[in-house]
Amino acid sequence: MKRIIVLCVFALLITACNQEEQQVQYNSDNNSSEMPKAKKKHVKDDSLSVLDWSKELASNFQEQDFGGWTKAQFASTVLFSPYPTIDTTIHQQLSMSRMQSLLEDTTQLIWGVEDGTGDTIKQSFAAYIERYVVDFDVHDKRVTFQEKDTLTPIGNEIINVKRFFPESTYVVIQKPADDDMGMNWRSLIFVFDDKEGESKLQAVIHNEWTI
Repeated sequence: MKRIIVLCVFALLITACNQEEQQVQYNSDNNSSEMPKAKKKHVKDDSLSVLDWSKELASNFQEQDFGGWTKAQFASTVLFSPYPTIDTTIHQQLSMSRMQSLLEDTTQLIWGVEDGTGDTIKQSFAAYIERYVVDFDVHDKRVTFQEKDTLTPIGNEIINVKRFFPESTYVVIQKPADDDMGMNWRSLIFVFDDKEGESKLQAVIHNEWTI
């Protein structure tokens, strides 16, 4: 009788050990299959396409909220031009940190020359953004975002962007005209440097109907 009891206890111990080993193997297999998925999701969230980055940038400018920006997303300085004819002797070139600080500053800077009047454009950074960066609603359903390798003239301004940024990617944000004369269209051009697989903002160029 004692021998039968001992054999039963031994059999129960072997069964319990096998179940524990199977459970450990099951958990190990599950963990190993989940790790690649988590890593893949992380990479996807951190790597924005040029178009997605442009939409985020445009929204940041419209809301004048640059809190989430990092230096890795920008060239050492970003050029701001109120029209597509670039003049580096007069147009502002700002670092990312300088842009952030200027949002809280009323200092007026010279940004270029106003079309038609020839007057000097002298404004604070916040005022310049409202007039020469996002002077239209970038969230409007009619607004389009297009990635381009070359720029096609729309107005009568001379586009010399390629002279200064010859090997860049351009994202054109276009608001179509909605007036009878077809003149109140607006356009915003983001210029990106794609060296080493990173899309760094190099220039913010505004365009509109000019005389």
